[in-house]
Amino acid sequence: MFSDEDTSVEALVMRWLQNQDEDYRDTLGGLIKDYFYDALKWALEQVCHLPFSHDDNHTNAIEAAV
Repeated sequence: MFSDEDTSVEALVMRWLQNQDEDYRDTLGGLIKDYFYDALKWALEQVCHLPFSHDDNHTNAIEAAV
């Protein structure tokens, strides 16, 4: 099956970002870091009423991808 690491949001985003055109990775990574994770956090809180742990893991994942 899948490990927790394989299904984490950060891992999925990092894999997706690595498959994007190299010319756009920095821009996409910045947008994801600045907007996507906050929007995802808000959506999960609204729909699932679950707290979303906000840490710097997504920042590290994006920086590793670009």
